[in-house]
Order: sequence, then structure tokens, then C-alpha cells
Amino acid sequence: MALLLLLLPGCGRAAGSELAFVQEPGDTVAVWEHPLVLPCQVEGEPPVSISWQRDGLALANDSGATLMPDGSLHLAALPSRWSLLSSAHEYHCVTQNRYGRLVSQRARVQLASLSHFHQHPESVEVERGGVARFQCLIQGVPEPSISWEHNGTALNTANHRITLLPSGILHITSVSQADVGTYRCVARNMASTRHSQDAQLTLSVGLPRLLQEPEILSGPQNLTLTVHQTAVLECIATGHPRPLVSWSHLGVQLPRPISQSPVPLSYPNLTPPTPSCRWPLHRRGGHPSSGHQESHDLRRSLSKPPGSSAIFTCVAQGVPEPHLVWLKNGKVLSPGDNIRLTHNNSTLMLAGISVEDEAIYQCMAENSAGSNQASACLAVKGGPESHPVPRGLHAMALSTFAIRVFWEPPPSSGDITGYVLHLRPVGGESLSVSGSQSPP
Repeated sequence: MALLLLLLPGCGRAAGSELAFVQEPGDTVAVWEHPLVLPCQVEGEPPVSISWQRDGLALANDSGATLMPDGSLHLAALPSRWSLLSSAHEYHCVTQNRYGRLVSQRARVQLASLSHFHQHPESVEVERGGVARFQCLIQGVPEPSISWEHNGTALNTANHRITLLPSGILHITSVSQADVGTYRCVARNMASTRHSQDAQLTLSVGLPRLLQEPEILSGPQNLTLTVHQTAVLECIATGHPRPLVSWSHLGVQLPRPISQSPVPLSYPNLTPPTPSCRWPLHRRGGHPSSGHQESHDLRRSLSKPPGSSAIFTCVAQGVPEPHLVWLKNGKVLSPGDNIRLTHNNSTLMLAGISVEDEAIYQCMAENSAGSNQASACLAVKGGPESHPVPRGLHAMALSTFAIRVFWEPPPSSGDITGYVLHLRPVGGESLSVSGSQSPP
């Protein structure tokens, strides 16, 4: 899954270039004794400073990291002792100018690795014309590619009788004397190459049964994949005569049943509902970090007078459900006297704002698939609000759960289009309700 965030007004290139990331670092895999570069490019009103954090702390001078002229971070050859400390580290690019401080999305750097085999292929005895199945299991970062060897030679997967599944499963249909021999699994990634133990394929002795009821030897397993990956579901069946295998999805049979066993079902370029994270308030669109491109007008930084309120909303969607964190000038925001976080941290409200609240505010969304961020500048300008106060305010209880509030408009309403009514139940939190200017 990939998270998508749309920018709030301000802080972006179309908003006057106060401060914005042109390029942010992303999750990557590193190899021992090989250098690595994490990109970070920023534009904004100078002077602009750039620094880096690792695991939430500023990088030390002896960390083996060098800040490049464009703001990217050059990591020298990673020592093998890195794995003794941690198999992964999180990096953030941090930039700052007079408008505030901005923190990039997370860049998770993992060391390439390849485990020993958790499961080796096992020898099988198959009837002539039957189905053979071998399986190996191994883990690595990044995910290793799996291939097979037959009698020490790479197996020709172009043969229509041979099916190799990404999970490390090998199917051979219509087994003949030519298939007899030794098989082993080969796993490769950027860290290493490993060979499994050998497994033997032999033909059973005796006459095959004339009739054999269909039997599913191995069925599909649950899968968890990210967007644009390919899902391959296994189905291996045996019987005589050869059984007809078909698939159904959500109770509906898929077209064109295939009279071949085993029959893997493949969903290439998997595209479930697009995970996204968007800013629905204060704007009409955005600039996605991936996928399609949108072009919309962006206003400049949000400007509010002292004593007023500011509300920012971040709606994040993804699988698993993303976790939201708010930052003010790069530091985590917690609820306080004038700070309220509601709706699972998706809404940030600043009440009675002052000059001290001027900053760059960010919403950081993160789940196991990745992270993303969006930002907005808040400027506090002008004097306290001096809008005319409504007259004759009255409240009438209509029931135990309803109240009617009405008032007379002030003599001169200026550019007032509405009011926000703050209600505070006894012993409870305050609520905000929009109301019209004129009495009902």
C-alpha cells in the first residue's frame, strides 16, 4: 500500500515557495560495505538550512554520513557491525527557514539479508502422468527471487508443464521419465545466493488406476500484498481422467475454466481502492506524491488574527489503517490548553491563537507500507477580531437532546457570513456548531 497526501495551502511551490520538499527520501535497502545516498531537495525563501536525523536523533559527526551540496545524505560504506545494532534505521531530512521547520517523510533503511532455508524441498514419488509438487521457504530483504535446478542445471520454465509460483512452489504436470532426477531450490537477492538441499523425483512402480476421483492436493492461501504487486493463488489437483479446474471470485465463477492441473490464478498489477491521504479543507485539490497528477490553484499561507481559531484536517486512508501524528515546526504536537486533536487525530484545532502559534504544521501518516506527510503554514497577523457582537442571544431547550438558539443581527454586520457557537455541557468538552447570521 502507498499513502497519498495532498498539500494544504501554503508552504508549497505554488504558494510562494515559503518552504517545500522538491524530493524526499524513501524506504530503501542497503548492502554491507556499499555506499548509499538518501535524496533530499528543498526550495524556499533563503536562507534555508538542511540537516538529518537518524532514529529521531540528530546525526553525529562520527556517523559516517556526509551532507551533500543539494541536501542529500551520503552514507559511507555500511559496516557489518550495523546489523549488530539494528537491522533497520529510520532517517528524516529536516529543513528550516524563517517560516518554520519541516520534516520529511520517513526513510527506512534496511540491511540486505538472506536467511537460511526454513523449508527444504522433499522427495516425492509420482505416478507416470501425475503431478509433482516441490516447495522451499526462505526469507530475505529484499524479497528473494526463486528458481529451480534439475540435475544441477537451471530448470526450463518455458515448458508448459512446469509452473513456478513466486512463493517458491514448483509444479510439474504430466510427469514422465524425463522429469526423474534431483531438484533443488535457488534463492537470490542483493545480499547473497543460497541453494536448498536436494530432493528426488521418482516414478512409482505399478499400473496406474483407471479411475481416480478428483482431489485438491494444495489450495490457495491468504495473501497480503501492496498495490501494483501480482497475486498468484495456487491450486493443485489430481485425478484420472485429469480433472477440470475452475475459479470463482466472491461467489461468481470466473470465465474460461482451464482443463489443466495445477492451475494458478494470477491478478497482475493488483489495484484495490487507492489508499490515499487528503486534505479536504482550505483547498480544492492537490499535488499527489504518486499516481496521477492534478493541477489546482493554491492559496498562500493561512493567515489568522490573534484570538481567532484555526482548524486543519487530515483524512488518511490505507490498509492497514494509518497512524496520524501532528508536528509543529518538526516537533510532535500534544493536546494542550489551546490545542485539540479529535477524530483519531485527523483534525487539529488551535483556539485563541497568538504569535507563538505561527509555524509550519504537518500531518504525518504512516503504516507498515510506508509514510507520507503534508504541511501548511499558519501566519498570525493583524489585531484581535473586532466583529460586531450579535444582540438578544436566547437559548431554548426543546428536548433532552435538542436546543434552539437565536439572536438579532448586529446593526452593522460587515462581511460576517455566519457564527460558530461553542457549547460546553456540564463536565464535558466544548462542541462547535455553525449558525446563520440572521435569526431563524
